[in-house]
Amino acid sequence: MGTVISTSRTSADFTLDEKTQWLADAYGAAARELVVSTMIDLNKSADDVIDLLTKAADSTWQTAIAAHLADLRSKAQRDREQRARHQEHQDRSRQIASLEDAVNNISMLLEAHEAKRRVVLVNVRAAAVPEPERAANLAATVA
Repeated sequence: MGTVISTSRTSADFTLDEKTQWLADAYGAAARELVVSTMIDLNKSADDVIDLLTKAADSTWQTAIAAHLADLRSKAQRDREQRARHQEHQDRSRQIASLEDAVNNISMLLEAHEAKRRVVLVNVRAAAVPEPERAANLAATVA
């Protein structure tokens, strides 16, 4: 007996070999009946009927192959689109990381600038205090 095709699978789920085997099995069973009935209906010889059936089968094979190629093209297009989306995501992630680094660098520069500003402010205040007071403040700090 031939291959049974499950109704839960679509045409895209079958390999070309499976489709070919199914068609061969289907044609094998139906071919004998078709040849005999066509011979009677058309009053043709078995060879003539087989030639007619071969031409019909060739058309069917071409259709099956074209459908399979269309499935492959569609899958390749989906794969290309998925890779492009993945690449865009990676590019965005790199841009975000670069922006975060820039923000961190600016923050460190601002902190360094603030530290320098405080040192200058302390020096200015210290310079503004008269010498005798500085000595007293220093003595009070040491004691």
